[in-house]
Amino acid sequence: MSIAPTVIERLWRCTQAEAPREACGILFGDEHGYFDGCQCVNYAPDPTEEFWMNPHDLEEPKQRYLHIALWHSHPTSRAELSSSDRQVMGRTLLPMVVVAAKPYPSVVVYGFHQGREIIRTEVYRVERASDSLMSRSRT
Repeated sequence: MSIAPTVIERLWRCTQAEAPREACGILFGDEHGYFDGCQCVNYAPDPTEEFWMNPHDLEEPKQRYLHIALWHSHPTSRAELSSSDRQVMGRTLLPMVVVAAKPYPSVVVYGFHQGREIIRTEVYRVERASDSLMSRSRT
């Protein structure tokens, strides 16, 4: 599923504003891709290490949008899923989008293959100088 460039830019700006804490939220989509999103409160005891969202934040979007995904940032590390990220995906069965600062600013989409196997599906690179979408690749 693709993510609109304006959404990529918004996720990157949220990541920068919250650093070193992890930002988190929900993306909203239709048959054409993710076109909007919102930031949610990170309730984790140590938001520099993980994110916790209120499950009630997902109730309305699940009813209202064809596709939703969770997103969060790794402001000081790579866009690789941690074991707790994988657990969240397994519990919610929702795609996960990770916004990362290293080794370069990027946005990576993780989804499911054949039901349960977690795979990386999209990679977006953010140009550091202008903080705008630079390139996209499918994996």
